[in-house]
Amino acid sequence: PTLLDNMLDLQARGLGAERGIPSLLLAAANLNSVLAIVGYGVVFGGVFSGGGRPAWQTVGLGGLELLCGAGAGWLGAAACLSVWRTARDGADRHGLLVGGATVLLLASQRVDMAGGGGPAGGGGGGARGGGGGG
Repeated sequence: PTLLDNMLDLQARGLGAERGIPSLLLAAANLNSVLAIVGYGVVFGGVFSGGGRPAWQTVGLGGLELLCGAGAGWLGAAACLSVWRTARDGADRHGLLVGGATVLLLASQRVDMAGGGGPAGGGGGGARGGGGGG
C-alpha cells in the first residue's frame, strides 16, 4: 500500500483526523516529491551540462526555476479559479485543466526552463544543462 492509501484509511477511521495529521502528512509527502525532482534536476544539469556552466550557476538556476514554477502555478491557479466558477460541467473543467497545463508547459519550453522542477512546483521548468527535453 502507498502512503495515500494509508493516510486515507487513517482518516476514514478517524485516527488523527481531528488534528489533521493525515492531511499534513500528505502535504509533506508532496513537498518532499517536489524537492526531490528539483534536486534531481540540479544534479542532472550539473553532471550533464558539458562543463560549460559553473556549479553555483546550476544550483542557482534550480532555485530560480523552482520559484518561477511556483509563481506560474499560483498565477495559473488564480486564472483557473476565476474561470472554474463559470464552467458548466466536468468536461469544461477537464478542458480547462488540460489546456492550462499545456500552456504552462509550452511557456516553460519557450523560456528554456523545460525540466522537471517547475512542473513539479507548479508550472515552469527545471535545472537543465542544455535546455529542454526530458
